[in-house]
Amino acid sequence: MGRKSQPTLALSRLRTAKPPAGSGCGSPSPTQIHHSSPPVAAAAEMEYMCLTCHYIDHANDEWKVRKKILNFVHMEAPFTLDQMVNIIVEKLHSWGIDRKLAAVVLDNCSSGEIVARELHRVFQARRLLLNGDLFQVRSCAHILNLTVQESWERASDITDRVRKMINYVKFERFQKFQDIAKVLRMDQKLLVIDSPDNWPSTYLMFDSACYYQDVFVRLTEQEGHYDVFLSANDWADVKALTEILDVVYHAMEKFPVENPTANLYFNEMCEIHVLLKTWCKSPSTVVAKVAGQMLSKFEGYWDLTRPVMAFASILDPRYKMKSLEYFFRLIYSDEQFTAKTMIDVIQNTFHNLYNDYKHQSSDSWKNPSVLCYSRNIVAGSGGHGDDGVPRGDELIVVPK
Repeated sequence: MGRKSQPTLALSRLRTAKPPAGSGCGSPSPTQIHHSSPPVAAAAEMEYMCLTCHYIDHANDEWKVRKKILNFVHMEAPFTLDQMVNIIVEKLHSWGIDRKLAAVVLDNCSSGEIVARELHRVFQARRLLLNGDLFQVRSCAHILNLTVQESWERASDITDRVRKMINYVKFERFQKFQDIAKVLRMDQKLLVIDSPDNWPSTYLMFDSACYYQDVFVRLTEQEGHYDVFLSANDWADVKALTEILDVVYHAMEKFPVENPTANLYFNEMCEIHVLLKTWCKSPSTVVAKVAGQMLSKFEGYWDLTRPVMAFASILDPRYKMKSLEYFFRLIYSDEQFTAKTMIDVIQNTFHNLYNDYKHQSSDSWKNPSVLCYSRNIVAGSGGHGDDGVPRGDELIVVPK
């Protein structure tokens, strides 16, 4: 299906599939809606904004996560941010879910921060959870994409040299390159030339260059064009940078799946956080610069989303608070007070979020309760359950 036909087809489906007001995600139940609105490029000088909602469907006590495309909205260029905000508010109101909004994701919107602030201002009067502290959320994949995209300029010199080397081989010495690869008995692998504005393609270019390093070195010895080929120090930098891109590239592959497991995302992102802090101490100047810039960008974007991902990890009975405690103490190994403070902040926010949900629930007055923690150490197991998974703080609900 082409991009040009997709919006028309989607709108056609919406006209026939939109339920009456008061049904589905627009029902009067206390369900909270998570809304996302990435713009979609459909054709030259035409843009569409896709409004999508994510919610828990508790019909028949099944409690399933649902995703529904609400609208494809044609945005005539040029359009203002106020127009975008007004359209989002209008569409959410037409679905009857404007008072159920819990969070908003504006991942592919270049002015997402401004739009999110305006939406926060509009919906704050309609009682947002935790006064809107968790209102703006970024997807983990988008955080990683922005982190690399906005930091890779620090490696532009070595990237240009790798690109120049591969271009030289592919267009002037490819047959000789293949002959050397055969002599070295190397399996054939695509020699990639990247698109400068697309870092995943840069990763594939670096990866293919590292794979054929021995061939390039042999060709260097025969050709002697040292202005084209890389030195031993250059190759060390390329390998280290490839390792950085490899971690992020494969992490992003895990996120856009059909059945996402948000409880595992927190661990994945924390592992990357630890690695970035390690790479900042690299003896290679270019690696340390790239990692330092990535760390700064990562922490800025991750701060918005970390609490939500931490909550998903806490609700996983295998992890509870243990995963949070482990990673924060590892990330802030030189600042244990900071680690403890952040753990306490997440735990207190989690308590407050539960109690906020409780007060907003139509059933809360029938069964008032508060959120507590209790030590849950399995006797004779050294703090581990029968499956060997560490047991930490047990989440319990205590009636008043």
